[in-house]
Amino acid sequence: GGARRNARAEVVGTDGEPIPHLYSAGEFGGMTPYQYNGGGNMAECLIFGQLAGVGAAAEKDPLPVLPMGVASEIVYTQGSGSHEVDPDPAASAKLGENEYLG
Repeated sequence: GGARRNARAEVVGTDGEPIPHLYSAGEFGGMTPYQYNGGGNMAECLIFGQLAGVGAAAEKDPLPVLPMGVASEIVYTQGSGSHEVDPDPAASAKLGENEYLG
């Protein structure tokens, strides 16, 4: 389960090369993805979490700028159609007795 990573917690692509600026820790890419761990992989989580944090915090070269040769034909207009977004969804929430919205 999850992405493949190398010993430096870098996520690697299908070619086996690290994907720039992308790291993995914990169950994402871990050795026990389909099991309830119950603490069984705490060392893996701590070690790869530390490696990923150090790697993510390290200064890096900037990513290359992607060419703007592809234009999207999809145009999004805020509030158009039936997909309007409720600006305050909590105000319209229906709560029963002893139910609270936090």
